[in-house]
Formats: sequence, C-alpha cells, structure tokens
Amino acid sequence: MSLARFLLALIVLSAGGIARAGISVWLPRQGAPAFVEPGGMVQVEVSASAMLATAGWTAAVRNDLREWACGVAARATSIQGDLVPEWRLELRLPRDIPPELMDVVVRHRDEGAATAVRAISIVPDLESDFYLLHLTDEHVREAKAAESKEPAAGFRSAELVEWATPVVNLINPRFVVNSGDCTYQYHSSGERAHDANLIERYADAKAGYRVASVIVPGNHDVVRTGLPAHAESAARWEALLGPRTFALRAGSLFSLGHDFHDEPLRAVAAAAYAGTADDPTVRGRLVIQHFAAYLEPDARDAFAFRPGPEVPAPTLMLIGHVHNTRVEQRAPFPVLMTVAAHRHARAGFVEMKKDEAGQWVCPSVATWGPQSAFGLVGDHGTPMVEAEFESANDGTAAANRVRIRNDLPQRFPDGRVRFLLAAGTYEVTGGGMLAEYSYVDPAGVPRTAVLVKVDLPARGSVPISVTPSVARSRD
Repeated sequence: MSLARFLLALIVLSAGGIARAGISVWLPRQGAPAFVEPGGMVQVEVSASAMLATAGWTAAVRNDLREWACGVAARATSIQGDLVPEWRLELRLPRDIPPELMDVVVRHRDEGAATAVRAISIVPDLESDFYLLHLTDEHVREAKAAESKEPAAGFRSAELVEWATPVVNLINPRFVVNSGDCTYQYHSSGERAHDANLIERYADAKAGYRVASVIVPGNHDVVRTGLPAHAESAARWEALLGPRTFALRAGSLFSLGHDFHDEPLRAVAAAAYAGTADDPTVRGRLVIQHFAAYLEPDARDAFAFRPGPEVPAPTLMLIGHVHNTRVEQRAPFPVLMTVAAHRHARAGFVEMKKDEAGQWVCPSVATWGPQSAFGLVGDHGTPMVEAEFESANDGTAAANRVRIRNDLPQRFPDGRVRFLLAAGTYEVTGGGMLAEYSYVDPAGVPRTAVLVKVDLPARGSVPISVTPSVARSRD
C-alpha cells in the first residue's frame, strides 16, 4: 500500500468527502470510472476494517433520480494491505438498469456507507462503435467566468466546465477524456499557485455530468516526483478524483491513464500495459496522459509512459500540454494532441470503430488537425448544442416534445435526451427509447423517466416527441 493511498484514507476519514464511518471507495471513481453493460459485473475496491463481517455488505448504484440495489454476487474478500485493509466487492447490476452514469454506494451494517460519485457508466453495448470528446488543459482557477481575464470565453473558470455540461450530455460521448492540467493548482516549479482547493472546485464543476470522465493529472494539478509538494498534491488529487495511474476495461478496449509526472507510477503503468500482451480478449489499447513528446525531445515528459516494441502498440495515445491540435506521431502508433479547452470548452472529436477483424481502430487519425476540435460553447456560455422543450421537463407533463439544435459541424449519432414525465407508459417518435423507469420526486409524487437515443445531424436540428402509449390510452 502506497503512502499516497494511506494519505487518501486519512483525508477521506477526516473530511467526509467520499466516506463515512471508516469506509472509503478507492475504485471505481469519478476520474477512473468502471464501464459495464446492464446486468454485468463490476468490482469495487473499498478500504475498511478487516474485522467487518463478510456478510454485512450491501451495495447500490444511483443517478439523480433514484437508486437500484445490486447483488453482491461474490462475497467480500479481505485483503491485508500494508497500511489500510482492503475489501473487494463484486457487484451484479440489474438487467433493467438504464444506460446512464451512476454513483456507487457501498454499505456495511456495522460501519456505515461510502459513495463514489459518477463512478459507473452503464453502456448498452461495449463492443459498438463510439466517439469520445478530448478536453485537455482546462486550467480551472476562478470559480466564475466574470472573475477571469476573458469573461466571454469563460477563461480558466469552473463556470466554463458548468456551461459545457449540458452540451456534453446531449452529445453523449462514450466518455470524456480530460488529459491533465484540469486546474492551475500549482506552478510547474512546484509552488502552490492558489490557496483554494482547485481540484475540489473542478470536481464539483462536473456535478451535472451524465457522461463518464477519464481524468489524469497534469503538471499544474500534481507536482512532479522529487519536489516538496508532491505527496500533498498527489493525495489531494486521489482523495477527490481517484488514482493517478490506472487501467480500465470497457469490453475489449483496454485504457491506461497515467500521471506523466510520477516516476514510480511509470513502472505501474508499464506493468499494467504489458499484462495485456497475451490477453486475446483485448482488441484495442488507449493510452491517456498529459504529455509525451515525440516530435522532438522535451525534458518535461521525463516520467511519461512510452510503450516500446516489446509490447503491442497502442491503438491511440491522447495527450495535451502544448495547447495545439496536431498529430504528434503517426507510427509506430498514433499520438493525437488537442488544443487547450480553457476557452469556450474546445474539445477534440475522436471516433473509435471496429475493423473487419474485430480490432479497435481510430479513423480520426487520418484527418486530425485544427478542424478536429471545436468549442462546445460560444461567448458567455451560449450552448452549441441545445434542447428546447415545449413543456417543463420536470415530471409534471403527461407528454412532451423537444427540439435539439446542433450548431456544430459534427454529427453525433449517439446523442441522448431524458424526459421527466407524469407516471405512465410512453412511446417515442423521432428517437429510440433506451429506458423507461419510475422514480419519486422530492415531494413524494411518482414520476416516469424516459431515456432516448437521438441522431444529431451536423448543423441541424431534430424533434423528438414522447406521448402516452397506445396500450395505456386504451386501458
């Protein structure tokens, strides 16, 4: 067990941010989420007393509307770490769970509960083609755009992240990649740039996300190995967002996130990546880190992970740091860089598809350039993708209609919109119904949510209607 992991336990126990009564969730987390299909299994790593009864664990997942109980299919197994006892819970998700982003809640009858927010992404089909958004170098400093030096652009503000949130939710990428310098917490010298906890400010700014985020730190988030503030900055990040170097599986796609400023973690990254070499179930590899120079030598990436010829080449590596949208390298594997997102939430659009052999490929590499990134918002947060409902989308209407306008030059075939309606059974026109489920509003009134998949044309709009089902009307 690392010192940083021990510090995490101390922080969460004292601050109460992600834990209560001696329980904390290590994985999955907001920055290192799990991806699972409905009815699938997910592993949750928990720090808690080794003396707890194995049979005392329960678990659930929840969104902003309701909670779904999960089966603890494989009973907890105690693992004695160096400093903090660990438990691994194997959770079985319900088959009828909607494909949304969920918090995970673990409870023990003798020790309370812990929650990891925005930690589990339910995906209808993990082997289907998808797209992601790459937002890097957001450099969050000020809370409000008006406090920044470029208020119209939302420059380096938490409010810019909030402005972009409903746009991200409508576009509905499989996940968002945030490849470091999410904040400007530290100068590159290792000195603290701001007294406020900017990592917390950034994490809170994503509270409205209904799309998973894969997040790694940059040089302004966590101080480089060997500098005095390294341990403090590492523990701060891990307490709020999760591990700094981690491996994820989303079906046959393996993803590796790495803190490019941490020397010991580079060995962890290398071992995790090498472990996929002989795994026939891995059909693609995505590497995410803040920077790795390939065009020319750069001492700033001394601890970056660089897969060599002895291991399978990545399908794609995503980086930032230089504030430019360019191809850093094409062979032996592609490395794509995206411009800084600190103005207008500029995002790179990356497609991932299966080829005829069933291997993951990235068609975006062939055309990658400045046109591959676009602002998710205009001046003062004007959304570039927006949903306009005819009636209030608050659970009171018995039918509703929305028109989603996409002003971006990119089609988004897997868009999402969620209707909140009076209790009932519904039909969808203009999109495909993915889920219909009941919930109870804060006043105790039963309601129904309808989740719809919608194909958003480039520079166009599409209407979607939800009406009571014919069968229900006849009843």
